[in-house]
Amino acid sequence: MNLVPSPDSKTGYEALDRLLEGKQSVSAAVAFVSPAGAKSLCTLLDRHQSVQDLFLIARGAPITDPDALLLLKEEVGASISLVAGPQARLFHPKLWILEEESGALDVLSGSGNLTEGGLSQNREQFEIARVADQQEIDAQWRRFGALTEGAITLEEMVGSIAWKEWKRQMPERRRQAKREEDLDKRLAACAPKNMDKAKDALWTDLWGIHDKTLEEKLPKPEGGTYNPGHFRLELEGHRGVTDPVHIVGRICRRKTKGFNIIQESGRWDLTVESLVVDPEKDYYEFFKGKVRELSERRLREEFPEWPGPPEA
Repeated sequence: MNLVPSPDSKTGYEALDRLLEGKQSVSAAVAFVSPAGAKSLCTLLDRHQSVQDLFLIARGAPITDPDALLLLKEEVGASISLVAGPQARLFHPKLWILEEESGALDVLSGSGNLTEGGLSQNREQFEIARVADQQEIDAQWRRFGALTEGAITLEEMVGSIAWKEWKRQMPERRRQAKREEDLDKRLAACAPKNMDKAKDALWTDLWGIHDKTLEEKLPKPEGGTYNPGHFRLELEGHRGVTDPVHIVGRICRRKTKGFNIIQESGRWDLTVESLVVDPEKDYYEFFKGKVRELSERRLREEFPEWPGPPEA
């Protein structure tokens, strides 16, 4: 299995571009289709002339833009079906099955819809699976069928009362989406201006603990001195987490071997927990709830000499 983002494919768009090479047909089940997403897919299919058929099943309303569906039908001759009515709101897949002439499949599934954001701009995740065994191929198609059960063709929808109402509502829905976008921008503008500065301070203090622990040469029960190698790997992001707040949260949720060595030495000042509970730190507000509660309890229980957090 391959992952997105990765060095090979940073976005869903790049993954599709790579996977479409040499494929005969594409079947996609996606909840949200926007005009920009439809244009992106048309561009990809124009580059990959081997693709003869595009089968698309989308949510009928209210989120998908009907003009996007008409664009795909007119530009690339897509066969389009819709999950409509009460079931529409429950339809959330983002599943692509790309088939070769031999019947072998590449399957792309993840979080991104058929929108410009979902394919290219957002932080989305996808997995790519290569499927060649016939039983696994059949299982993929059964899953696709189960997800899209009850869909009706675009031709059945066009001209119906539901289609007319859907089209009638779209201008107001676009205005509503624009209002929500404006609200999001206002909310983002209220975010703490010093967040990056606080995270930088947290990084500095975490590496400070690492370096000081090395310098102190704390004794290990089995002999020798303690080297905080696992702590260093956490800070370097070797486990895939690179945000210092998340790293601290993960460290504090478990009592590690390194913590036990520090506890035996009575050096509460070398614990990550001591950073979490210090209200004088710029990043204090990052650690609310369980992480702070667990950190303070652990310091009180494991370090009788700990004086408690400083006065705020």
